[in-house]
Amino acid sequence: MTVIKKKPGKATEYVHNYEQSAEAQEHDVMAWIEANFTNHPKRLVKLIQRLRGKVPEWIERSLCDTVLYVKDPVAWGKLCIQEARMYPVLMQKLRDEGNHGMVFWKNELYGFNLDTNKNWLQNKKDKDKWDPEQEDEILTEALATWMVKHRVRKFDDRIMLFAEFGFSGIPRKKPTEMDKESWEECLKAYAKEDKEKQDNEDLKRLLAL
Repeated sequence: MTVIKKKPGKATEYVHNYEQSAEAQEHDVMAWIEANFTNHPKRLVKLIQRLRGKVPEWIERSLCDTVLYVKDPVAWGKLCIQEARMYPVLMQKLRDEGNHGMVFWKNELYGFNLDTNKNWLQNKKDKDKWDPEQEDEILTEALATWMVKHRVRKFDDRIMLFAEFGFSGIPRKKPTEMDKESWEECLKAYAKEDKEKQDNEDLKRLLAL
């Protein structure tokens, strides 16, 4: 990140480095926001709006657009900074555990695996990078599977696929909602799972007597 010397009372100018990974780009943006942070809501909104046209569209959507409708821009900004500090460590942990991507949900990170040959994914080269349409299709399918597993009907957060598998590494906001029929089928399956789990626990208690 290139930073021009800050004048008293003025925020430094931000110059974006598009050559970095998506993860590094997002880190630089958040570092700039933290360095120039203000507890004045209107000034903070203006500060973040200064990034428009200087950062990729996906960062504009996640920061510049979002700050316009949050109820408390200062609290939201502080949370974003806190997450920016925490996420690199958690992301590396998810990678080390063998995940192919992660879901952002209610201030938590969840890893997920793609149902495919791991060696094939790991052998992806720069020339074999997924195009945006392919990546979006894979994200859609992965998110649908994750929502069923975690019993989430309505999702309005971000999901990403790790860059080391040939993906962009960009967190994408992907609002998704199961239709009524699909959700009702899920509820039946959940009820069956819960009953089986309870029956097993009851059996264990009886055997322990």
